[in-house]
Order: sequence, then structure tokens, then C-alpha cells
Amino acid sequence: MDVLVFGGQSNMQGQTEGLPAVNPVIRNAYEYRFLTDSLVPLAHPVGEDIFSGKEAVFLRATDGGGSLIPAFCDEYVSERGREVVAIQTAKGATVIADWSPKTERYRFLTEKINAGVKRAATEFSVDNVYFVWFQGCSDAIGRTSAKEYEKSFVELKNALKRDTDVSDFGIIRTGYFASVVGWNKNGSAEEKKRFDEEIMNAQ
Repeated sequence: MDVLVFGGQSNMQGQTEGLPAVNPVIRNAYEYRFLTDSLVPLAHPVGEDIFSGKEAVFLRATDGGGSLIPAFCDEYVSERGREVVAIQTAKGATVIADWSPKTERYRFLTEKINAGVKRAATEFSVDNVYFVWFQGCSDAIGRTSAKEYEKSFVELKNALKRDTDVSDFGIIRTGYFASVVGWNKNGSAEEKKRFDEEIMNAQ
């Protein structure tokens, strides 16, 4: 079986505020819960609220709603014919600097990954540990340059390969966000589009 770690911000956390019309338990897929050190059948809502003091490090899907993780794992199981353990490590409204190896969030990230792989190995033969990243909208809002974003992501990737069993990374690329949300008043339409594209180009 394979372990899939899902990291990032709101789209990965599941800020949908609602459940899909159909909420199946995904066959041959499990979720690792850090707070109870347990494997549970994978279904919505995914994730758990983990705090460091008063600061949220990771959050479960908003209001017990949906996220992309069950559908992703269902497709993975179907296409690869392998069982999977999902580890959700996501928190909305985070910029990539919030995931730096120097942060408390990174410490929790590595602890949850390592604990999840260890727990999975008590019941399965773990062959691969992959990391799936979906983040960047907040960096477009904050005007992070492509060079800065790429540097920060490579730093995160290299640290995780050093500190965990993660071997390979996938990126779900962000789309236009800063330039389409009505509440972003930071600059002209052209400037906002340019910073969306800075993140897209970096990814």
C-alpha cells in the first residue's frame, strides 16, 4: 500500500462548507488520525483540528464538509489497484512561508507524517510515501514572487525528504485567484493577474 500526504491551504483543507451529494466511504482507503494514532475508513469530513497553543496548525474540512481527498484517493485506488492511507496536513489562508522548516507547523507536519507511516506499517506493507501539495492562493494575494515561491517550496521539499519517508512530490497547480475574488483590492486587475501567474509559473 501507499501513503499519500495531502498538504496545503483552503482547497486542500476543504473549505467547501458543505458535503458532496454522495458521501461514500472510499473502499481500500483509510485516513490516519494523529490525535488518536488511528486509521479510520476514509470518508468526509477529512482532517483534524490540531493546535499549538492557540494557533491552529492543521484544520479539518470546514463545518464537517467535503474536500478533494476522498475523490483523489478513490481514483488512485481504482487506477493503481493499491490500498492507500491518506494523511491530511492542511490549513486555509497559509502562505508558503508558514510551512518553512523553521516553523512550528513544519514540526507538526513531520511528526504527523512519521507517526502516520509508522501506524500504517503496523497493518500494511508500506511501499511508497508521496506528498501532494495544493497551496499558493494566499501567496498571490500577498504578492510573493515566482523566485521566492520556488525557493521556499524546494526548501520544504528537501527538508521533508530529509526528515520523513516522503520520496516524491506532486503539485496541484493553483488557478487565477487574486485576480478574480471581489474582495481583493490590492492593486490593479493587471497587477493581480500578474501575481497569480507568478505562483502558477513557479509551480
